[in-house]
Amino acid sequence: HQSVLVKLERFAAPLLVALRACDLPAPRGFWGLSPDRAKFFLKQQQKALEDSGGGEGTDSVQSSCHHAACLYVLSSLADTVLHCGITAGLGSFLSLCERYEGLIGEGLTPVKQELLTLQLNGRIGGTP
Repeated sequence: HQSVLVKLERFAAPLLVALRACDLPAPRGFWGLSPDRAKFFLKQQQKALEDSGGGEGTDSVQSSCHHAACLYVLSSLADTVLHCGITAGLGSFLSLCERYEGLIGEGLTPVKQELLTLQLNGRIGGTP
């Protein structure tokens, strides 16, 4: 599990930097972000996007919403891997990616490819 968690932290780092660059209250590190906090933050960004109505600054709000959605999915994946294992994490991750596809776009494709490669190599859902 450890190698997957390290990779998740690496994928999340640029998202956290981007959110802090937008003066948004992002945690200092990936492990300081619970899925509940990430989902609350995502809901705030979705509301801001809805309130912007396509006006000035919409691109910035869309970008923040994208980063927040990616962080929510990653933090949920990390939490599931820690508490339920990698197989459950993969299922949850794929479900969340589908649910938030409009927000995350291709943003988590490298994570998805990495997890599916691990599964194909038998490291997820098979022998260690």
